[in-house]
Amino acid sequence: TILSKATPQRLASYASSSSSNQETNTELYRHIQNMLQDVSLMKEILLADGPKGQNYVNFLRIYHQICSTSLHTTKHCSSTDSSVEFNMFDRLALAVALEHANPMTIFDTNTSIDPVARYAQYEGAYLRGELDPFFPTLSTWKLRMVVNNDASDDEIQWCRNMLCNYRPDHILDRNDAWRYCMIVRSDVDYKRPVWKEGCPRTY
Repeated sequence: TILSKATPQRLASYASSSSSNQETNTELYRHIQNMLQDVSLMKEILLADGPKGQNYVNFLRIYHQICSTSLHTTKHCSSTDSSVEFNMFDRLALAVALEHANPMTIFDTNTSIDPVARYAQYEGAYLRGELDPFFPTLSTWKLRMVVNNDASDDEIQWCRNMLCNYRPDHILDRNDAWRYCMIVRSDVDYKRPVWKEGCPRTY
């Protein structure tokens, strides 16, 4: 299934697309080989609905860029040992690479979201204890629904800080359905936004 959707032609093009001294064609070929020889990685990719737009080439590029910059993603980045389970960081890396395989832009701008920076945003927040206790239990598919936010990384961090400082009671609310949404009932009206003329349309 993966090979038919990724197509041998596109994978071959990726394997020969090295444009820097840091990334050789041999390394790019190894990325493809690792994926196609790792049953549990391919299963995880398919269970998470595959790369956005079936863009396996960009998925591989992003996934291995994340692996090369993070100290916490170890599973399947350079190994094909299917016996080792995915940890939370592995699922997060996969989620970002799958969801951002087709480039996303920040809301109402032409500015592209950097998927490696998006991963680092959530990795850092998790390590600082800023995320929900349930976060490490989320599947790769559910993590895709977290990292596909079209806000900038700075806006995501601002929102997190704002809730902690302004309404920490909402974060501690045990009503899971409203824990992060209650502010639209208490402080911020849930309505169609009104933009001031000449002001940027941001979150």
